[in-house]
Amino acid sequence: MKTMLTVLTTLGGRAATKTLCRGADGTVIKAPAAMCRLFDFRREPIEDISDLACVLEQLAADPCSFVIRGEPCPGIDLRRPVRRLPSDAPVGGGGADPPFAG
Repeated sequence: MKTMLTVLTTLGGRAATKTLCRGADGTVIKAPAAMCRLFDFRREPIEDISDLACVLEQLAADPCSFVIRGEPCPGIDLRRPVRRLPSDAPVGGGGADPPFAG
């Protein structure tokens, strides 16, 4: 059975994760993730666990891309960058509807 994996990539090469590194004195320095709101979107076909492992292995080397749970809502133009709303953002009632469901 084929399913699709939803992958978002930040615009402008900004990392989607916090970054940890060692300072000159050996202490751990944490840089927060960029507050990105717009993302490029793609779907990766997955037929079995080896397909999933292959896609996740490729994504592990890309700090700008990540998997989300959900599918695009009908009517979303995915040829353009999509806006990912925080889970606590108000929707409806004058606000933007989320681009993904699930």
